[in-house]
Amino acid sequence: MILIAIVISLFGTIFGALIAMAVKRPTKDFIAWMLGFSSGVIACVVFLDLIPEVIKNRGIIFLSCYFIIGAAVFILIRILISNYDIKIGRMSVMTALAIMLHNFPEGVIMGIGLFSDSIIGIEMAIIIIMHDIPEGVALISSLMIDGHFKDKIGALLYVFITALPTTIGLLIGISMGNFKTSFLDMNFALAAGIMSYVCFVEMMPEAFSKGKNIKEIILSIIEGFLLSSLIILILH
Repeated sequence: MILIAIVISLFGTIFGALIAMAVKRPTKDFIAWMLGFSSGVIACVVFLDLIPEVIKNRGIIFLSCYFIIGAAVFILIRILISNYDIKIGRMSVMTALAIMLHNFPEGVIMGIGLFSDSIIGIEMAIIIIMHDIPEGVALISSLMIDGHFKDKIGALLYVFITALPTTIGLLIGISMGNFKTSFLDMNFALAAGIMSYVCFVEMMPEAFSKGKNIKEIILSIIEGFLLSSLIILILH
């Protein structure tokens, strides 16, 4: 059971990356479309999943504090990154860190649900797979933007490392069986701030700068948002 859960925790992100990698020679317009679609998915996760969950459990003040902290931390990281020559690339690092922080509490909740024989564990497993597929696409999109997509093995290893926090959270949830909800809510609020920054400050502007057809980019954002909304509605 634990082995199956570990595979599930890694499957979504890697599968999404493989889908994105199936395009052998991605054009700038295709990269722009993927960035727009991925940013739409991320925006939906933030505004229809993370933020409502934190507000319901902790209130808007709790959310606002950690949301601002999350965004501020990433602004600081962005400034630090701009001063150093990072081989992976700025966009890749920002996207990966946002996804890693987002995935950890999801894994914890999944582990807790499996430990307690609750339906929550199964629901979270499905959510993780469905949400992580476009996140894998987003990771490969960021690698394309930064020009580090030539080494496919290295790209898959990078995606695998980014997906690991879900597995780590899963094992922690299973081993402890009980986790303070305040800690999970804090992680969700931080992730909301970070993912909002990555989405609206990094990915969307990059999509519009890469693509020539503004209408298609806007449509890709809407498509990503609607698809993620449909997944959330089905699973809830």
